[in-house]
Amino acid sequence: MSTKKKWKTSYDSGRKFRKDWEEQFTWVSQAKDGSDKAFCRYCHVDITARLSCLKSHEGTDKHMLKAPSKNLKSLSQMDAQVQKTARSREKEGELTKENKEMDLHIAVFVACHTAIHTVDHLGQVVRKHDEGSSLGKLKLGRTKCSALIKKVIAPTLKEELKENIHGKRRNTCSTRLQIQRLLKEMLLDPVNKLLFHFAIPVVQEFERVNSLFQSSKMDPLVLNKELFLLHSSLKARIFHDDGSKKELRSCDYGCKFEMELQKYMHNVKEDKQAAEIRINDTVFRCHSMLEEAFVQVEKRLPPSMEVFKGLGALNPQKVLSPVEKACFKDLPSKFLMDDNLSGIEEQYRRIHLVDWTLEPAFKNAALPTDAELFWMGVKQTQGFKGLADYALTCLVTPTSNASIERIFSMVTSTKTKIRNRMSSSTLDAIIRIKTHLFLKDLCYVNFRATDKMFQLFTTDIMYPTKETLSGASSSTTELDDDGGDWLEMSEAQEDVGHAHTFF
Repeated sequence: MSTKKKWKTSYDSGRKFRKDWEEQFTWVSQAKDGSDKAFCRYCHVDITARLSCLKSHEGTDKHMLKAPSKNLKSLSQMDAQVQKTARSREKEGELTKENKEMDLHIAVFVACHTAIHTVDHLGQVVRKHDEGSSLGKLKLGRTKCSALIKKVIAPTLKEELKENIHGKRRNTCSTRLQIQRLLKEMLLDPVNKLLFHFAIPVVQEFERVNSLFQSSKMDPLVLNKELFLLHSSLKARIFHDDGSKKELRSCDYGCKFEMELQKYMHNVKEDKQAAEIRINDTVFRCHSMLEEAFVQVEKRLPPSMEVFKGLGALNPQKVLSPVEKACFKDLPSKFLMDDNLSGIEEQYRRIHLVDWTLEPAFKNAALPTDAELFWMGVKQTQGFKGLADYALTCLVTPTSNASIERIFSMVTSTKTKIRNRMSSSTLDAIIRIKTHLFLKDLCYVNFRATDKMFQLFTTDIMYPTKETLSGASSSTTELDDDGGDWLEMSEAQEDVGHAHTFF
């Protein structure tokens, strides 16, 4: 058997590339390294110089997705087959409302927690265990699953690994210990520790202000006051009142920093000149950090505080208070009132005269302190719709980047490097589902399909027969879902020498 395998290997390595293959397979050429292997121009892989290997490669999903002409043909054939199957199921009455609701529920779960291509394997597992109603007895939650992973699967794999490497030579890596030792040595140096005494209060103040801007329900006037206070505080630490810069050693680096600095200089007994040089370098680095922090905060200051002062006047506590209520002329963005200026002014004049706790919009709950919730309730009350529409339009003014950062986080976690072939339409749909559940404070478990979803759950909408040429050609570079994940993973594995980096 061993002799036969050696003969076959020697025989395959002796095969040579044939020029007539380029006429039969337009995508093939001789290997770029000059060897006798074949090379696929679409997949960028070398192939054994054998006709059967070329035919086998041409039929792979990876090649069909890469090759333009084959890709279009295969996609159209698959769409036709999918549509034919879907129509036959509809005629046979298989797609009941319960079936559709199950499909929608699973689709929401996949969109929120996993890649779309995994639903193929999930469906196979579900169908396999559906016999005998075993799914009805399934009780696998997060706790049980975590216990299985940590106390059953992982220990078993660990024991197998121990058995595999038992008795073999190996090099024990002590990277973690080296990092801990490096941190210890760094902090034992009193000069390095001075940087921590300086940076900790500065970072804490930035984190406090940043946490305010992460909130979606903060008063915009309060947010911008905090930002201006931070800017003024940083400015006072490195500038005089007249705007001139302070001397390097005259800047405010914090009381803790100054105390530790004096303690260090007092304890230094040898080579005070070298210690002074290190101290000057540390002070310079602290000063550079303060300057950069001041510049970055100054870039983020709003161009005008008047807009945010006006938004603060729409707070329900001020609007309903005869004492704190702002004058109508001080309200922001009066151009939003259009031609109904007098009508909105009259509504604003009498809004504090109404006992809103007795109105239907607030009768079953306490009067909200949040401006958005308050004006949404006022809008439902007859006689104040114009004022409520104006107030809600003003409150759309962006004051926090929290929502935008959440969207970017969702995009980053959804369209990763491995799933980079996902189309924009699919990405948009997944982000829309995630944001909907987030805003409603729901999980996929609480998801309920709506009547509109059932109306759109038809073959004609999900599998359209007519496709434009541009739409079809774009599918060569962008997939309609992330079904190309396995392709990206296989290519990534090839790039690192077929290393087993994906599990």
